[in-house]
Amino acid sequence: MENVRLSLERLPTWLRRVLSAWLLLVVLAFPLASAGAQGQVTYTLNVKSAFAHTEPDNNTQRAASLFKDQTFIVIGRSADNLWVKLDYSGARTDVWIAASIGTVGGNLSTVPVTAANLPPASTPAPGDTGGAGPAAAPPPAPDPGFQPTDEPVIPTLSATALAIYQRGLAMGNNPHAFSKIGDCQSVVPYFLAAFDYGLYNLGPYASLQPAIDNFAGSWARDSVTSNRGFNVASVFVPVWADPKLCLSNETPLECEFRINRPSLAIITMETWWGGDPSGYESYLRGIIEFSIAHGTVPILGTKADNIEGNGAINQVIVKLAKEYDVPLWNFWAAVQPLPDHGLINDGFHLTWARNYFDQPAIMQNAWPWRNLTALQAIDAVWRQANGNE
Repeated sequence: MENVRLSLERLPTWLRRVLSAWLLLVVLAFPLASAGAQGQVTYTLNVKSAFAHTEPDNNTQRAASLFKDQTFIVIGRSADNLWVKLDYSGARTDVWIAASIGTVGGNLSTVPVTAANLPPASTPAPGDTGGAGPAAAPPPAPDPGFQPTDEPVIPTLSATALAIYQRGLAMGNNPHAFSKIGDCQSVVPYFLAAFDYGLYNLGPYASLQPAIDNFAGSWARDSVTSNRGFNVASVFVPVWADPKLCLSNETPLECEFRINRPSLAIITMETWWGGDPSGYESYLRGIIEFSIAHGTVPILGTKADNIEGNGAINQVIVKLAKEYDVPLWNFWAAVQPLPDHGLINDGFHLTWARNYFDQPAIMQNAWPWRNLTALQAIDAVWRQANGNE
């Protein structure tokens, strides 16, 4: 063992860091190799992926993403055995998943009941005798909380943001480069890449072609700050930086701005599993301030979903855009007229179609509007920053 330890110490720092992170991920992905032998009850997901929830109810806040063949220790169950509570490393809330989409290993009856059965829809209210009489009024629809209904989809460049842009050019930023800072809905090939691939038809939006030409190479570029596994905090964690591109102990945000020198950055972070929007606000504020310090104009995008249930994330995004006087791309407003507001059944992912903006049937889906309105936002900021509007 001593020889192994000495051999590891001779490895470059970045490689040791990557190996440590890889080992951590392995541990988290396979936390229960010996659980069955110890008599513990386990749960293994059978479907490709699923959201776990903070309570045994699909209508509650999402607590984590689970993937096929992941196995966890079961630490609680609902009284009807339809939901199981998981020991999920790093979770800040309870993590519940429907038992029906996985395999329970062991005797579930030995696990304590930690949630009562959810009442069926037909359960009478207290004091209701069940006799004849007028039908009870349906319950009110849940309050969606804050929604950015008063904000335009496409931003107008403020004097503050113009000053950031001009200062950035003086610092050596590239007027032909922008960066993407985002999670699973900002990655190549889905988000904006079609404009480099040539797989689009602008139709009535032909005036956007000069912006496509100006930022050629940025549309399909894999940003260091855009990754399927990211949330708003990930860009500050060095272990998530690409070791082939980034320096030792460099964060993805530092690395991206060093190698790309973007004049603009489009920021679109939908996911935040911490539950507390103040944490999201703190990290988003950090991204904005880092961008401004580097002379890069941040374009903040609202999200189409409301998985947190009260609109708190969009409220933070709008608040910070106004506080820092930087452009707001209100994607939420763009998808409101679409069927199901552009969301598939899980209430999070967007309906898919290609980027042919001249075809009405295609434009009933969210992804073409995501790419079109993001392009329009970048075009508007670029044109106004250069005095073209």
